[in-house]
Amino acid sequence: MGRLYFNTFFHTVDDKRRLTIPSEWRVENELYALAHPSDECVVVFPKETFDTFIKNLEESVAFSQEEKQKRIAWLCSNTSLVEIDKAGRIILQATQMEKAGITIKEEVALCGNNDRFKVFGKVQYARNNADLALNAVGFTKDFGI
Repeated sequence: MGRLYFNTFFHTVDDKRRLTIPSEWRVENELYALAHPSDECVVVFPKETFDTFIKNLEESVAFSQEEKQKRIAWLCSNTSLVEIDKAGRIILQATQMEKAGITIKEEVALCGNNDRFKVFGKVQYARNNADLALNAVGFTKDFGI
């Protein structure tokens, strides 16, 4: 297993769409970003995770070759390379921000999510966090926490 992302941090997207990444998450210099089609967030993941997505799709027996190619094409055409600059920031694409409901000069939540992290706008974070809190009692009991 590769890099793991834990905790939640709050930072502001500046007027140039730059977002500071928490220092403990700055292991890789190159990350990939994708506006999640249903979670209203931008998902950011290291190269290793992206490579695993592609490999799993290529090796999947659940889809025809044509369907695999469509899914890989969608993933690749909607994912962007984001490099961490010397100040520890990435630049979010305007289209990804728009799809995720994130605006300039907005405080966003960077939420660790195992081998990736998610960037939520305020409204989306509040909704997502409320949904998770409703389920937390059940799944913590399931794991003996």
